[in-house]
Amino acid sequence: MHHAQTVVEAHDAAVQRWHSVRSDSRHPLEHLSLLMHPWRLVGSRPQTSHEVDGQVQAEVAARETVVATQGLPLKRNALDTVRTQRAGVAALVDVWWQEVWHDVQSQVSLTPSWRSWVAEGVLPLMYWQAQLARTRCPRRKAKL
Repeated sequence: MHHAQTVVEAHDAAVQRWHSVRSDSRHPLEHLSLLMHPWRLVGSRPQTSHEVDGQVQAEVAARETVVATQGLPLKRNALDTVRTQRAGVAALVDVWWQEVWHDVQSQVSLTPSWRSWVAEGVLPLMYWQAQLARTRCPRRKAKL
């Protein structure tokens, strides 16, 4: 009986470890996708491609440490993909801003105070509402 209990406890510990590893690897990849927006998720502060690139680079470096210590070869492939596409994806933020301001300017002529109101209030509200409409995951919806 004692041996069976020890085996069960060892299996339970292994299951808990892999649940932790899965959580440690999955959550940061989800977080990584939340970094790549024209606004920071917290505070909706506008950001540039340079800022996005820096955040993604730091997140990839942190994830590489987790992959190395936990031995997750499949996740290393995902990180390699993110690393090679990082600059291009981050550049989309600047392209998005250029396109939005081009569209706004072509519709109306804005004074500096109206431009500020659009940038700080209207655009982030519309952007995050569009993101929410496209998101199905309840946890991700709550973060947005």
